[in-house]
Amino acid sequence: MDALKSSLELGSLDPGSHVPASAQLRRALTRLIEGGSLRPGDALPPVRSLAAALALAPNTVAKAYAALGRDGLTVSRAGAGTVVAAGAWQGSLEQRSALQGWQRHTRDLRAAGIRGDDLRAALEAVLLDEGLDADNAVPGAAPLS
Repeated sequence: MDALKSSLELGSLDPGSHVPASAQLRRALTRLIEGGSLRPGDALPPVRSLAAALALAPNTVAKAYAALGRDGLTVSRAGAGTVVAAGAWQGSLEQRSALQGWQRHTRDLRAAGIRGDDLRAALEAVLLDEGLDADNAVPGAAPLS
């Protein structure tokens, strides 16, 4: 919860804004999900805990959580809390298109007889050339050129 609170405090919520706090929180949580900081299966803090941590009314957090559920980004179950939904990260249209192209190329390479280990090694080499590694390359990052 501390990491989530820190992420949300970094300028995400503006008490002086004309945008309701629930909408600001929804937007901030959506960015964390789309950016890969919150991944499918990750639990969101209980409403009251997050409200207290961010000095918001519990109803404000509940509204944001409900909106995330309607957006298909989270799933809530009584007694089990709210978790990021499976497949929640969709990315932008450009990102999805790029990933679909990459998947097509990967299938073509596999059909040409290139082994999975060789594909993985080639991808890791590209990531290293870009100053990244497989562990810190996250969805939403700038595309490799």
